[in-house]
Amino acid sequence: MAETAGSGGWRPGAAAGQEPGPGGSPQGPAGVPPEFGAAPGAQGSRPAPETQGGGPGKGLVREILETVLVALVVALLVRTFVVQVYVVDGDSMLPNLHHGDRLLVNKFIYRLRPPRPGEIIVFHLPELSARPFIKRVIAVAGDRVEIREGVVFVNDRPVAETYGPHLDDRSYPPVVVPPGTVWVLGDNRPVSSDSRLIGPVPLDRIEGEAFFRFWPPRDWGTLLPPRPAAAGGG
Repeated sequence: MAETAGSGGWRPGAAAGQEPGPGGSPQGPAGVPPEFGAAPGAQGSRPAPETQGGGPGKGLVREILETVLVALVVALLVRTFVVQVYVVDGDSMLPNLHHGDRLLVNKFIYRLRPPRPGEIIVFHLPELSARPFIKRVIAVAGDRVEIREGVVFVNDRPVAETYGPHLDDRSYPPVVVPPGTVWVLGDNRPVSSDSRLIGPVPLDRIEGEAFFRFWPPRDWGTLLPPRPAAAGGG
């Protein structure tokens, strides 16, 4: 925090032992003119120190403003690069996420590694919607995805979706997830607009991983379930 520096009280030409200045201005025995604070006839009196305008209150206000500014800059950096709050809009992730739930989204994790199956991601496709999407990763680049009467198959093995999605009986033909993308589904399959309709999601459109729900308080907790495992796989 900034410190306020005080100023001294001596003026040029007022050093001890100097001769009277031009015009014969009176000097005390210590070379201090009366207007410097030494009363006439007071021997050896030192001048009163000058103080900066504003007093201690001005310095306190400045420190508070500096602290607020630093906090705002840190908050902006955190929101931009590290963690952001996301509010669920809609029912496409029922029964696990509800409309109005407030989540923390890790915006830094995918700078270190790609998304993994089972993770919940937030992404933007502005050509389709001004609002961000929130879905679950089902498959990654190179995986072969197929849905047979509501059952998801990845690389020809059924996925054990331990997070209990709401299923329907629709099928989807086999596709291979292209490089640089992931294949996503909503947990509420009957109403979700996901990769069955919008196709695979480019990695550069992903905002981050939803990893924690902090509202409502009764549902407070992590959103990191076990990754879905293919039945019979090693």
